[in-house]
Amino acid sequence: MGWVGVFRHAGVLACFQWFWGCFVFWVCVLVCVGVSLSFAAQRGWFSSVGVDGPAGVVVV
Repeated sequence: MGWVGVFRHAGVLACFQWFWGCFVFWVCVLVCVGVSLSFAAQRGWFSSVGVDGPAGVVVV
């Protein structure tokens, strides 16, 4: 295979790991946001804080 094949394989592996890392990061962010919104709704925070839509911008 030689050095060129090793570098190509390493590059593909690095790209795969980068995309996978970004995917996992965004999934974690969305899960955290969803859990936070559900906890806020259960505790009645939205009644004291104006919310623009179900998933809109919170206006204090």
